Parts: sequence; C-alpha cells; structure tokens
Amino acid sequence: MAQVIEYEFNGHKVTVIRPEKPNGEWIWKTEFLYAFDKAEVELLERGYTRVYYDVSDQYGCDRAIRLMYKFYKHVIKAFALSEQCFLFGFSRGGIYAFNYALFYPETVKKIYLDAPVLDLISWPTTAHPKEYAEMLDCYDLTEETLLNFRGMPSENLEEFFGLNIPLLLVAGGADEVVPFEKNSGKMIEYCKAHGIELEYYVKEGGFHHPHSLEDVSPILRFVCGEEKRFVALGDSIVHGVEADRPENSFVRLVAKGLGYTNVYNYGSNGTTVAVQQDWRPTVSTSVYVDETPRAEFALIAGGVNDYTRNVELGSVADKTETTFYGALDRLFSKAKQKYGKICVITPIPRKGEGKNAKGYTLDDYRQAIRLRAKEYGLFVIEGEGLGVDPANDEQWKLFMHDDVHPNSAGHRLYANYILEKLKNF
Repeated sequence: MAQVIEYEFNGHKVTVIRPEKPNGEWIWKTEFLYAFDKAEVELLERGYTRVYYDVSDQYGCDRAIRLMYKFYKHVIKAFALSEQCFLFGFSRGGIYAFNYALFYPETVKKIYLDAPVLDLISWPTTAHPKEYAEMLDCYDLTEETLLNFRGMPSENLEEFFGLNIPLLLVAGGADEVVPFEKNSGKMIEYCKAHGIELEYYVKEGGFHHPHSLEDVSPILRFVCGEEKRFVALGDSIVHGVEADRPENSFVRLVAKGLGYTNVYNYGSNGTTVAVQQDWRPTVSTSVYVDETPRAEFALIAGGVNDYTRNVELGSVADKTETTFYGALDRLFSKAKQKYGKICVITPIPRKGEGKNAKGYTLDDYRQAIRLRAKEYGLFVIEGEGLGVDPANDEQWKLFMHDDVHPNSAGHRLYANYILEKLKNF
C-alpha cells in the first residue's frame, strides 16, 4: 500500500507518495498534485514515487526555481531517488517545469507538459486580477515592462530544445483559459519550423479541462519507454494484398523503416472511407478509427473504393459520414485525437481512371483528401507520384498484380517512395 508523507522544507509544504515497492524513479509534478492524475496513479503502482513541492503562486520565477533546486538535492537523498526526475507540468505548472529544466537540465530525464502556460502575456491577464498581480510581483514587472519581458518560456524555446530533453505535450485545441496559439501551439509550430521531433497530442475542440488523455497509455509509454505503436488504416492495399508475405507489405516495410515494431494494421479489403448504408456499412475507415489504439504514428490511405463504389463526394461543408468529404472530416478529427504523427496518402495510380457512375474521377477524391488533410494540418503524400504509369504495360506488369493492387515488387517500390517522402515530415 502506498505511503503518503507530508512535511515542510524551507517553509514550503512537501508531499511524497511512496509506492509499496519503490523503483527509485520519480514523478515530480510541479502543480496540482492530485488533479487529472490517472497516469500518475498507474505509475505509482509500477514503482514510481510521486513528489510535490508547494511553491505555488510564484509562476516559475527565479526564486521558485532556486527553491526547487534546493528541494531536489534534499529529496533525492531523503528518499533514495534517481538523480533525474520526470517533470510533469500542468497548466501554470508548465512554467515551473520549463524554467527548472532550463536551469538544471542535468536533473531531468523527461518532461510531460499538459496545457502549459508558456506565455505570461496570454495568462494570467487582467481578467484574473489576483494571479495577474502575483505574477507581476514575482517577476518585478509592470503592465508595461511585461510586454517586453524575455524571461518567459515562449521566448526561450531555442535554448530549451537545445537541451534535447525528451518532451511529451498534450493540449486542448480550443483551450479557453491558456490560449492554444500562444502557448502549446507556438511550441508545436516552433518544432515544425526547425525540424525538431516532438511527441504531442492536440485534443481538437478540447478546452483547458480536462487535462491529460482519456487513454493514458501514450503517457505511460513516454515515461516507461515502452514500445511505440504504428497504426495503418485503409483498404486492401494497406492490408497487404498481393505481397508475397505480410512482412513485405508496404505498411510493414514503412513501419520497419521508421523503427516501429508494434504495428496495428486495420487495412481491410473493400474498405471505403465513407459509411455506405446499402453495402457493408461497418467497413469504413471513419468507423475503424474508433477501434484502433492510440499510437505515435498513423498511416491513412484510402479513396479508391469510394471511387469505385460511387460514394457521393459532397462538399467541404459536409459533416455526414455518408459523403466522402464528411467521412474524411470525421476520420481526420478522430485521428488527431488518437495519434501523434499522421501521414495521409492519396490513391496510387490505377488503370481505367475514368468517371464513375456519379460522374466523379479518382482525382476528385484525391483533391478532397488534400483539402481536408490541409484543414487538419496533416502531412500528405501524393500516391499518384509513385512512378508507375498505367499506360506503360511493361512497367505496370513489373510492379502491379492487376489494375489496382501492387505486387511484392510494387509494395517495395511503394514503401521506398513513402519513406523518401517522410524525410520531409
């Protein structure tokens, strides 16, 4: 049974929750110890000690960071803890975690930030008079000097990421308390612009609360170093039809090339993106996405069967699952909630790309994928750029089993093509 120990250190309250069988590893949550702590409870059961040092309402200022370091030196000796901690920074606790790591990176193994405050101009504001006054006092600022203050996390991203401390970021895309664009969104965009790998989960439409994830397995994997997951969604090509062995399908080859061994392939013969009430209504990637586990990487490819099954294209405004645009909206919205990196592939070339019974070409479905993926900020690979020409029969036979499906050589070609494109992701 876990033991809760409470006392004071340098005039501030300490809480240490020791597991029955401590493994020496520890989670240092910088604020809100018991809030949204499902992952921490699970980690406690795995032997991780939970630690909290109450320097609240100091907003990660220099004094707070110095106090934290003195506490760090005390607590690792007092409880025989590892010399590196896992920092958990929720909301305003994100400032503490960020600034502490910036000054004492050698003491930090990994950092998990959840809807963190990174920009002190965006929070607290004059709409939070108590917190606003406290923050200005802690940093010896005024309303005027705050506007040019360069000591907040959002101004120090270059130095922070230069430390190469593994980071997990979770945030609500519609955070009404700590604005996403000025805080977590700014961090994500910085990483994208500078080619920095960042594991993050943005809850589309999610507010400041609840923190964490409904399924905390990505947090547990991040902390414990468990195997990362690769998910694939799509049709028979994704499933690996006509590859000589499952491990030689393009999905498996891509996953292997990216270093993933924990692969979940939800490709299925005849799968459409849209739901079709008159034909196998449950066979749809917009339905399958609910069945998949959370994953660090997802590959989504489809559209060919929607074209051949004459699925109504719809419009960008559609949200219904029975039109292609509407089903893509549901699929990509769900995918953003469940996966870290997402790669969307437009249909590869096929023979006979004329108009279907609805009057749509396969290019119409490709364009819908591009537009909807752009709306959700997803990485797109143009499958039609594979390099196999339907008009070149000799070349076609080298790589394709029939009018639609690659053979084993085609799967290898497809995998190599995707891996090359992913170098830009």
